[in-house]
Amino acid sequence: GSSCKMSMLWNWYSIDTCLISRTWKNDTKAKFAGSCVGVFFLLIAVQWFRRVMREYKRTILQNKKSQLANTNISSLSTKTNNFKLQSSPIQDFLVPILSCLSHNWFWALNSQNAIVKNDNIYIYPNVLEHIFYCALDTIEWSVHHVVMLLFMYFNGYIFISCMVGAMVGYFLFHYEPMSKQANSTNDEEKRCCR
Repeated sequence: GSSCKMSMLWNWYSIDTCLISRTWKNDTKAKFAGSCVGVFFLLIAVQWFRRVMREYKRTILQNKKSQLANTNISSLSTKTNNFKLQSSPIQDFLVPILSCLSHNWFWALNSQNAIVKNDNIYIYPNVLEHIFYCALDTIEWSVHHVVMLLFMYFNGYIFISCMVGAMVGYFLFHYEPMSKQANSTNDEEKRCCR
């Protein structure tokens, strides 16, 4: 058969294009149209998947908040920042860096999955929830790289299919409240962090 048409410059090729590998060869206009439709739906699926991941985290948070409501807050472990804020600009600059590098955030998991720090409650997923979310994040990361490879063909039709698919997917799956109610009087909402 004929070879793959590829260009590192913007192009509008449709016949004999190969996307990602030689096995994904579009040797007819119908196959190329099918590829464009497939890419369109891939981007819609990416937006759906992102929403599913956010909803999964929200569900975990709501479950933990209800469990926390039935827990004595003083029984939770407390972690304090080892670095005190100073008025020196250099120290003000270094404190967040040193605090982050102390890796308290890395060792934050405790048996109750919640930590009280400076009158704030930080809620964490359990290990299985975190592992599952990591798997979801890896899938999302991988698909984004496949999309990046598709963009690197600089094919106008594929580019438009990606852009329109992402837009339609965002429209369908990311209609959410912009913020919580501004005049909420619930103390628990004020005290809790992510």
